[in-house]
Amino acid sequence: MTNPLAARIAPLLPAFDKNDIEVLTGLVVLVAYADGVIDTQESDALRSAFETMLGLKLAPIVVNTFIGTAVDEIKVAGGDAYAEVIGKQLREKGKSEDGLRLAIAVAALSGGVSDDEHRRLQVLSAGAGVSESRLAELEAEARGPR
Repeated sequence: MTNPLAARIAPLLPAFDKNDIEVLTGLVVLVAYADGVIDTQESDALRSAFETMLGLKLAPIVVNTFIGTAVDEIKVAGGDAYAEVIGKQLREKGKSEDGLRLAIAVAALSGGVSDDEHRRLQVLSAGAGVSESRLAELEAEARGPR
């Protein structure tokens, strides 16, 4: 059975390469950690995201290290400041909208985008140089037709 996150993010990954793993790790952890906690379901989803990004099966200690490092960086910088930095990194790589699509996919996996996640997406979007109206369009695109 395919992991829902893996299935959701696989079409988004061709826009990135293995040199983007650091910004992608920060991006997906930022969204998953928006509420201040990464639960077991989110941890499993992040494992799937990392394995899909790298094309490798990862040991739990590697996944926990990726997550822990990003969470520590978020705590030190503060969530909004970290989101802005990740957004700027995406913009510098020319991958602003691709990064936002990935972030929205991660946020939406747990039953929709929460208020905390949406706030992070707004700051991320601003750092990435993407307007709030375009962010709303990307979120609507991710939800699909109603």
